Amino acid sequence: LQGFLTVVSQRLLTAHNVARSLAHDKVEVRIASALLALLGKDESAVNIGRQELADLTGTTIESASRVCKLWEREGLLDLSKQGVVQVLDRAAVQSAAQISD
Repeated sequence: LQGFLTVVSQRLLTAHNVARSLAHDKVEVRIASALLALLGKDESAVNIGRQELADLTGTTIESASRVCKLWEREGLLDLSKQGVVQVLDRAAVQSAAQISD
């Protein structure tokens, strides 16, 4: 029973955090958080398309593309392979994920 309650409470907390993020965080923060959540500790690339990233972060494909292209120009990401987001500067993406109003 204790294990079941732990799992349920963790899922409820996760759902609450996702709802709060969708309601209050900027698109940049949501995209950075999603990329970091999808990356493993030692990984630097995520197999995800623009539409999937937009759906995951609750934004439009245009907004997701705009943020990713900006970060590519700034040297944070490499988007040269279709369907793959290569994180070049993990620290900068982590910094973007922590910015919130």
